[in-house]
Amino acid sequence: MYYVIPINIANLTSPRGLRVDWKTRSEFAAGSARPGDRVLVWSGVVRAATMETSFDLSMNAELAYLRGGLGFESYFEIEVQ
Repeated sequence: MYYVIPINIANLTSPRGLRVDWKTRSEFAAGSARPGDRVLVWSGVVRAATMETSFDLSMNAELAYLRGGLGFESYFEIEVQ
């Protein structure tokens, strides 16, 4: 399972202007990403009908790279084999 930050974020002039960090309380990996990144947060065999975890997110934005308000939707991607 990957955590993805979209590359195109309105009002952000460079991916260097934003970093998202996260911690988890489970077997999912903590990490960091910038716009355009796709980061592995979990790998393994799904053994139940559902999986649940919590992510504590923090966002660091450099104002020099912003031209207005900031908003985006990150998402998860799952690869099935």
